[in-house]
Amino acid sequence: MQSAGLQASLADLVIVDYEGGRDLENRFDGHGIATFEGGPTYAGDFRGGLMDGNGVYKWTDGTTFTGEFRRNTITGRGKYTWPDGSTYVGEVLNGLRHGCGTMHGPIDGTPRYNGDWYNGERHGLGTLCYDAAGDSRYEGDWANNDRNGHGIMYYASGNIYEGDW
Repeated sequence: MQSAGLQASLADLVIVDYEGGRDLENRFDGHGIATFEGGPTYAGDFRGGLMDGNGVYKWTDGTTFTGEFRRNTITGRGKYTWPDGSTYVGEVLNGLRHGCGTMHGPIDGTPRYNGDWYNGERHGLGTLCYDAAGDSRYEGDWANNDRNGHGIMYYASGNIYEGDW
């Protein structure tokens, strides 16, 4: 599943153009639009000169994040969209999928994972559907992006395996 375009922090970005509000100390404040060195853009809330609040960040490869920012870091809830049509909707910490969220693949939304994430990887309880109907799927424990622990594998043929992975 996609991970290109993810950056843990946007703190080192250099702004080359800005339109929007400023505070009494002339720092970016309120709603604004920034263009960064290399071409990425951000449209959204600024506080004290930093991206802070809700906004949309666009990378030059076409990847976008729409959601919450905290002090130039993608943290909170939001949606990643990749150029191939893959999406992630859910919780993010330091730019990485972290907490509860759903990842949809580029073709008919499959594969589709709904569950827990830790530092950008499937980790905890979750369901990975391998087909659009959900007939072929794994429900159970994950660790470091792998099935690990107790789970149930449902096959499109109707076969079921339940046990430890």
